[in-house]
Amino acid sequence: MSNDTERYDDWALQQEAEHLAWVVMNEYDTEDVWNAAYEVCADHEWSIMYYKALRVVAENNTTDAEESVRLQTGGKPFDSIGDHACAIVREMLHVAVLTELDDRGVEI
Repeated sequence: MSNDTERYDDWALQQEAEHLAWVVMNEYDTEDVWNAAYEVCADHEWSIMYYKALRVVAENNTTDAEESVRLQTGGKPFDSIGDHACAIVREMLHVAVLTELDDRGVEI
């Protein structure tokens, strides 16, 4: 049995987005906010660890992110379900961080 008590639901996604928005605002050149946000999301453990990505996908509505990923990849299949889950979570985080930055008045 796993001792993993970390949350992966909507609340947790929002908390991660708030933290990552802070990172973008304080640790990155804000001349290119979109790419800075993408970079922090691409490096986030939820976007690179299959187990965590699968948990996020299982506990959240991924419809918009799935469609966005499908459009970005031209519908090409992924090598594994883990790769697909990571791409979906990366997109979910990216949109959430951009929304949080916009809410904080950062020009994107």
